[in-house]
Formats: sequence, C-alpha cells, structure tokens
Amino acid sequence: MLKSLGIHDLVHFDFLDPPPQETLVIALEQLYALGALNHRGELTKLGRRMAEFPCDPCMSKMIIASEKYGCSEEIITICAMLSCNAAVFYRCMENFVQHRTMKKARDIRDQLEGLLERVEIEPKSNSCTVAIRKAITAGYFYNCSKLDNSGHYKTVKHKHTVQVHPNSCLFEELPRWVVYYELVFTSKEFMRE
Repeated sequence: MLKSLGIHDLVHFDFLDPPPQETLVIALEQLYALGALNHRGELTKLGRRMAEFPCDPCMSKMIIASEKYGCSEEIITICAMLSCNAAVFYRCMENFVQHRTMKKARDIRDQLEGLLERVEIEPKSNSCTVAIRKAITAGYFYNCSKLDNSGHYKTVKHKHTVQVHPNSCLFEELPRWVVYYELVFTSKEFMRE
C-alpha cells in the first residue's frame, strides 16, 4: 500500500512503529513474487491494480487472476467469506448460520464487486473448480503444502511441517496438495481455511 502512495524507500521510511527489517524484506520479496513489484522495487501495472483492493496482496492477486480464469464472481465471494469471521466455516456454527457474519460477507462482496469495475474486470461466473483453484493458487502459491511419504504436510517454500486444522473439512481426507489461507500456531502449526 505504501508503494502505491509513492513511498519508494521503505527500509528508510520514518514509521511511527517500524517493523523489523527482516519483515520488510520478506514482504517486498512476496510482492515481487506476486508480480506487484519489478526488479527495481517499483510498483508494476499489476501492482497498481492490486493496490485498488482493500485486502492483503495475495488476495488482491487472486482477484486479478480470476479475470484470466473467468471466475471473478466466485473468487470475490471466497474473498468476502475469508475476510469475515472464521466461524462461518465451522459448519456455520453447526448450521445456525450467523446472520451478522453473512451480512458482513455480503457487504464486503458488494464492495469488491464495485472495485472490479474500477480495475476493469468484468464480473464473470465459472462453476469449473479447476479455474477457481487456479485463481486461488495464483495468489496463494506461497501458502502451498504437499503431503510427503510419511503422511505429513510440508510447506513448499520453507519445508515446515504443518497439520490440517481439526475444524477443516479436509481433516479426515489427505489430499496430496493443500493451499491454505493462514497458519495458526497452537500446540502445532495448523493450516486454516
């Protein structure tokens, strides 16, 4: 976001509460990997489009990628749900759907749909799950993990051992690959959503 405001030197920027330099470097590396920054650290055209969305860069990239796969309607719905309370995914509080959470998700989705027009993405629907998975992976490729021969998931980037969250619908299954929204640290490192 700071790059989109014309702040080029983030390392020497006068933050009120500066983040650790390592965190900044990791964030810049991720923006480069997403295509938001070029090799000189300047915002790309894709990066400017991503900055239009009030969400994290991975989610913004997923939305932009949905244009290529013709599934922007499904992707903004997924983004809206991820932006809300995670309780929505736990079987909608065991089938007592939270009205307030669903309304918030609808409001976020409406906002994202309006922003699609701003970045010239035509809202399209595509029920093909392969297209939807490709759009998700375009944004969250850093968050991939693979099932190894010993039955454990390892993150692709850092080879950390992670577990499927017990509340996940994938908990009983063992797909070969998993793309997750976030890692949660409790007694173990869990992939969530």
